[in-house]
Amino acid sequence: MVTDEERDYMYRVFAHDKQARINLGIRRRLTPLLGNDRKKIELMYSLLFSMPGTPVIYYGE
Repeated sequence: MVTDEERDYMYRVFAHDKQARINLGIRRRLTPLLGNDRKKIELMYSLLFSMPGTPVIYYGE
């Protein structure tokens, strides 16, 4: 769990638009969160697929 202060910080940084907030979570796609930077996106997926376990990708990502 996160503190109220940490949640406020995450909302300021990742959920400027109040419609992106759901209950206590944030509804955003990864590509805009990574600034549409192809190198960051490729690195993120490389990390996802190199970790143990089954990777899960939400449809549309």
